[in-house]
Amino acid sequence: MNFRPVNGYILVERDQKESEAPLILIPAEYSPRGENFVKLKVISIRADNPLSLYSGSYILTRESMVEEINVDGEIYHLVLKNHVLGVYVNEQD
Repeated sequence: MNFRPVNGYILVERDQKESEAPLILIPAEYSPRGENFVKLKVISIRADNPLSLYSGSYILTRESMVEEINVDGEIYHLVLKNHVLGVYVNEQD
């Protein structure tokens, strides 16, 4: 089954970098201060989107704006188009 985002959502892929275990014990709910930004790869978006994004584009948003949903064992990551802070542009285009 293919998932297609609607209502201004963008289906994105998170970077699968393995995070290293901390050298000290910290509570699981701890979050460092300040905003963390993340670069995401666009997987699916409406063709007539106002940001001129396409599958394979990269966007920048706040980490906290990425919504993770689990449907039938499949995990999807979604970002609302209004939460996109910037688009990475290929200089050759």
